[in-house]
Amino acid sequence: MDITKIILCGRRCTGKTTLFWDLQKALNWPIFSISEYLREYLHRHNLKSLDEIDKRNFDISGDIDDRLERLLTTPDHVVIDARVYGKIRQPVAQVLRVLLTASEDARLKRAAYREGSTVEVQKKKLLKREADWMEKMKTLYPFEFFSPEYYDLTIDTSDKSPRDVCAAVLKRLQTDPGNVVFSG
Repeated sequence: MDITKIILCGRRCTGKTTLFWDLQKALNWPIFSISEYLREYLHRHNLKSLDEIDKRNFDISGDIDDRLERLLTTPDHVVIDARVYGKIRQPVAQVLRVLLTASEDARLKRAAYREGSTVEVQKKKLLKREADWMEKMKTLYPFEFFSPEYYDLTIDTSDKSPRDVCAAVLKRLQTDPGNVVFSG
């Protein structure tokens, strides 16, 4: 399979965004980030936070899934930072579905470092936000969307450097028939 697209999924602080930028640099492929899309959506609709989307009953999950489906079914190359994709169970030709995982401890340490706080603060903050988000996602997508069975490659990033994580994805691209050329 000649892979032309990569979709990155996983919980917060598993290294998705770092891998996203590392792959873009290594492959020089176009990129799409759901987080960036949401920030633009908030700006376009004069909203201050994602909570306002819920309060106003805007359902943009279908729009996001439709946009991702269009990106995944075009002949173009793209790296996508998605956290979750509602149609991940359906394999799409030429798409490498990557799930990043990490231990709770590693994720909390990363969040504390990123936010300039402590693990204790992040344990309350991150885990609460994630629990709320997971509850919402499970109503939209009633299946275990972080189950490795839906992905072509699963990487536990707990004790891996960003370079090692990127190398694992690039290696997978090289070992698939129809090699993908990348720099780096």
